[in-house]
Order: sequence, then structure tokens, then C-alpha cells
Amino acid sequence: MRSLYGIYRLFLILLLLCILVLSASTVFAADWYSSSWSFRKKLTIQSSKVPGDLSYFPVLVSITLDTSKVQSDGDDILFTTSDGTTKLDHEIESYNSGTGALLAWVEVTSVSSSSNTDIYIYYGNSGAGNQQNVSGTWDEGGSSYYKGVWHLKEDPSGSAPQMTDSTSGSNNGTSNGSMTSGDQVAGQVNGSLDFDGSDDYIDAGSSSNIKPATALTVEAWVSRTGGLADWETVLATNSNDSWDDGYGISVFDTGVKINFWVNTWNQNVAVTSDWPTGWHYVVGTFEASTAVRIYLDGNEGTADTSSVPASITYDSHGTGKLFIGSGHQDTGSLYYFSGGIDEVRISNTVRSSDWITAAYNNQGSPGTFVDTSASEQSTFTWTGASSTDWNTAANWDVNAVPGAGHTAVIPDVSGGSNRFPVLGGATTVTNLTINSGATLTASGNSLTVSGTFSNDGTLYVT
Repeated sequence: MRSLYGIYRLFLILLLLCILVLSASTVFAADWYSSSWSFRKKLTIQSSKVPGDLSYFPVLVSITLDTSKVQSDGDDILFTTSDGTTKLDHEIESYNSGTGALLAWVEVTSVSSSSNTDIYIYYGNSGAGNQQNVSGTWDEGGSSYYKGVWHLKEDPSGSAPQMTDSTSGSNNGTSNGSMTSGDQVAGQVNGSLDFDGSDDYIDAGSSSNIKPATALTVEAWVSRTGGLADWETVLATNSNDSWDDGYGISVFDTGVKINFWVNTWNQNVAVTSDWPTGWHYVVGTFEASTAVRIYLDGNEGTADTSSVPASITYDSHGTGKLFIGSGHQDTGSLYYFSGGIDEVRISNTVRSSDWITAAYNNQGSPGTFVDTSASEQSTFTWTGASSTDWNTAANWDVNAVPGAGHTAVIPDVSGGSNRFPVLGGATTVTNLTINSGATLTASGNSLTVSGTFSNDGTLYVT
């Protein structure tokens, strides 16, 4: 009888070990991208800040990471969808290895207006190469509506062309006038340029891809400290001083309003309400034969919907260039802007009011647009600091309970807490290691290990 009992007990142990190795059920929130990355945080995009569902939306993430866990250049930083494994394109605008402050643009495939959208940021891989896909961040899943994205974070006194276009169009801009390194100043998002109103401007070239004909959106953050003269220009593509082709954003009404015009400076014009001092988000859109619109901080101004042209005319008097910080005349630039300009973008599509409002909410206050969670780590080491309960977060070194996608390590804590883990319910991990001198008690509960089980200690099945 005793012999039969022993055989039965041995059979149960072998059966449990088979389950440990072969089962692959998932009970944790999301799989882990790769065991080569040791840390991640969940980032939650607040649906209350998104007025309508959006696709391939570039989200600005502002977060501070533990510098001891990130490569000094941020190369190991990557982002995934809510499943934890599908990688998202991103561009790092800045990473400070001294403080851990990160500003990154992430192309999120789908952003919901009815429920929060979760993504993950991963870091903690000392051997990783650069994970960025800069131009891919702005290609909208291959639609490539963005034709120019200038963060204006570079030193204008550096080697030309100084201002990098993040899109695949490579419409890099060259600084002109008397711009110095001192004109690179803090902006709405990281760095920006301070234009003197006398001769400073950026020449972004004459490529046809920044001259859309029938659908256009122009964006910029602009700042003024005082009154400006009429027609000081944020950007324009007109080809001479007649201002009767191309498009532009200019100051209007004794310097307190901003207008967006196409083809002619005094026709097809949309105008904002009064423009306060400080940084503000200005967007102009053109929809062929339908409307010329302008938005200030997400709020639509006075649109022009009468006699709207079927297309925008360019290069009527020669080659028109995109100038940032001034208009254009036959002999050069004119109507120089006095103030700050940041985050200039050109798209060959008409952005919706939902898109524009979400962009303003995000860039205006990235910390309230994206909420961050506590850090998660792929390897969880038992400490027994609180009790013997496996499911108590305080008993693990990262103050979180391991699950699917994670590696659980049980070391010998007999010289420390002397409390070894006891399962309190069905448990799933990817890998499990029980070190020499350590114990784990299943206590009648199922334990699923979908990856590697290494046991140099003792596993009790009761």
C-alpha cells in the first residue's frame, strides 16, 4: 500500500512538471516585447483629450526615466502597442542622460475618443542599437501626408542646412540673416528659434512636395512678447513681392490677429481672434473649392468659404521657396517675423478639427494627455520582504507580481527575510528559476511556465 502511494505521489509530481514546461496560458496584462529589455512603463492616452477617433496620430510623450536603466543616448528606448509586442515608430526629440527627461514623438496606430489608449515604453537594454524610425514616425502608415516637419531645435549657426526635416522628403532648412547660436531658445516643445524681425529667416527650399495643390494643412507654434507690425510673416511660399501665389501665415490687424491665405494675400483669407502673447498653436487648412480655415489653440477662427479656388498656384513669378520667419520678394525676403517659432509642419491633406484639437491638447500639455504608470521589469526577483505570499507585490524587488512575459527568480533568502514564496492561486510566468538553497511551495495551486524552468532548489507540491 505504501509503495502504491509513493508511485501515485511521484506521478502527480511528474504531471505537474509537464504542465510547467508545456502550458502557455496567459493571465498577465500584456506580453513582454523581448527579454533583452528589462524595463517598461505603460503609457495611457486620455480619451477625454481626444475629441474624435484618430489613426496614425503622432503623440508627444514627455516622461522622466531612471538614467541608470537607459543608454546614455536613449538608443534602447522603444514603444509598442497595448499588446506589449507590436513595435511603434518613434522619433526622439531630446533625451537628457543627466536627468532622464525624454521627449519623443510616437506614431500611434489608433487613438480612441471613447476609451483610453494604452501603449508601452521599453528601455534597459545595454546592447541595443538605435530603435528610432524617424521618417516612419511621420508617414501615417504609408500615406505620407506629412511633407515637412521641422522641430527647429538645431543651432542656426551650425553647418548648413541646419534645420532638419524629419520626413522622408528631406526638405532641410538653411538659416539666413544674422542668426546666432543664441537664437536657439526654449520653445513650446524642446528648442525653438527666436527671429529678430530684421533679417532672420529659414529657407526650406522649393521642393514640389511642400507645395500641395488641392489639400493643405500648415501648422506652427508661435510666440510674441509684444505688438507686431502687420504682415510680419510666420511662413510663406509666395514667389515675389506681389504676394499673389502660394500660401502664408501672417500677422494682421495691427499685429493682434493671425491670418492664413492662399493664392492672394488679401483674398481667400481666414483670420483668428485676438492673439495673446506667449506660445500659441496656429493651424491653417485649405480644401479646394470649399474653404480656407484657421485655428488658434484648437479653436476655429473666421473661415473664408466664398469663391475658394480649385487649387493653389505656385511659382507665378519664378521659383517660390518656403521661408520660415519671413515672406518673400523678388530680391529676397521681406516682412520678417519678430518672435518665436516652433514645430512647423506641412501636410498635403486637410486635417480635421478633431485632429487639430487633439494635437493642441497633446503638445500644449503632454503630461495630461499621456498618463504614465509604475515601471515594470521583465525579471522579478523574490525578496520575501513582507510575507510568503507570491501574489504580494512587496515581496518582489520591483514591487510588482510577475506574470506572463516575465522571468521569476527565487534566490536563497535564508540569510535575509527567510521567507520563501507560497503560491496563493493559479500562477503563470514565462521563465522560472529556483536557486540553490531556495524553495517554492505550490500548495495545491497550478503553476504554468511557458518557457524555461530551472530548479536548483526545492519545489514542494502539497
